[in-house]
Amino acid sequence: MEKKRGTGLVAKSRRRLAKSIIFGLCVFFSLYWFGKEAVTHLTVGSEEAFHSRESLKKEFQTYVHLHTVAADDYASVEAFRMEHALRQIIVIRHGEIILFVGERGGLFRSADDYEAEELQPTAEIQFSDGSALVYFGKTDNPVLLIGVSFLAAILAIVAGIGYFSMTTKEDVDYIRKLQREVSVISGGDFDGRVTIEGEDEIAQLARDLDRMRAELKERKAKEAELREAEAKLVLGMSHDLRTPLTALTTYLEIAKRQSEEGTKYLDKSITKAEEIRTLSDEMFEHFLVSSAQEGRELVLENAGAAFSDYLSEICAVLSANGFSVKTQVVEPPKGLVLVDYEYLGRIMNNLLSNFLKYAAPGEEVVLFIEEKENEILIRFENALSPVKNGRESAGIGTKNIALMMQAMGGSLDAGEKEGKYVTELHFPKKEAAGS
Repeated sequence: MEKKRGTGLVAKSRRRLAKSIIFGLCVFFSLYWFGKEAVTHLTVGSEEAFHSRESLKKEFQTYVHLHTVAADDYASVEAFRMEHALRQIIVIRHGEIILFVGERGGLFRSADDYEAEELQPTAEIQFSDGSALVYFGKTDNPVLLIGVSFLAAILAIVAGIGYFSMTTKEDVDYIRKLQREVSVISGGDFDGRVTIEGEDEIAQLARDLDRMRAELKERKAKEAELREAEAKLVLGMSHDLRTPLTALTTYLEIAKRQSEEGTKYLDKSITKAEEIRTLSDEMFEHFLVSSAQEGRELVLENAGAAFSDYLSEICAVLSANGFSVKTQVVEPPKGLVLVDYEYLGRIMNNLLSNFLKYAAPGEEVVLFIEEKENEILIRFENALSPVKNGRESAGIGTKNIALMMQAMGGSLDAGEKEGKYVTELHFPKKEAAGS
């Protein structure tokens, strides 16, 4: 399932990082502003500020005397303020503010916002036009401001990291939940579903885990069905073996009592013994195939080269035993198939054995070969002998063929259709390595 654009972990992490940076910057500027205001407020009443103002009075008086500055000389007073990095200089005469220079923010938004009585003048200065009281606004303290900036930066980084961690906690909790659910599955409980949340890579992993859980559950059910089928097969084989054994015992008893007709019954005994041997061989092959499907080495071969010898041999043996064989090939197969030659040989031997046992010799056996888009089809059609078809069978030979076809990735379809017994072998086509 294709995930939507922007739902992946990388995109989510980028968004979280961007939000964390924005959050950290907001925290930094907020802390810096409050810290700067706090430093400015505390500096006003400190001893250091007091000595600074005392020194500043002398410097300003000297400056006024040297430059012949009047109390309302805005340009000269502003030049002094800028040189000493002061916020404001306010000149008061006769209880009224006659000059205000400096910043309009902070405590003093405008000269008209305050009455002269509210201010505490720093010094009395002799201007060229007479004396006046002067208020020097607060100065910035670079050391404290640097400290405030550093502390605000540290706290902003911590806040950004904390925000990022809180937003990723959701994914971490989801992973832990998946871990608990996978632990349940690994313990053999395939009934609990795996939680799927979102569309990112973690959700895709959860989706794949849930599909794997469903496949394991289905495989477990199939294995249980297979074991049950094998148990039924063994019971059926026991019945099939018991019948000829009973007959064999009877014939041998008669042979012992009737010496004149002993040869006839001994011949029948031999026939029944052959039936028992055949059934025993089929049972042995069944358990051999069903227990050895894992780890088989399959070979990628051209279908024509893989099947031609085996099919030619079947046709030759059937012809030698009085069967009429008709071959229909739509086009010689050229596709590639995966085969296990040992299994392929057993399949062809079982098919040949079934023809000799159950097919009517007077009827035609049709071999049909066709290469389809995704598979190679081999089909046999034959009429069943009315005499031989009456014999009971557990069908173990057909089951063996189905198991071996499954091991090679193919399948078997067999059964009566329109008065004929049809056997179809389906071999899936494969691509060449590197194509």
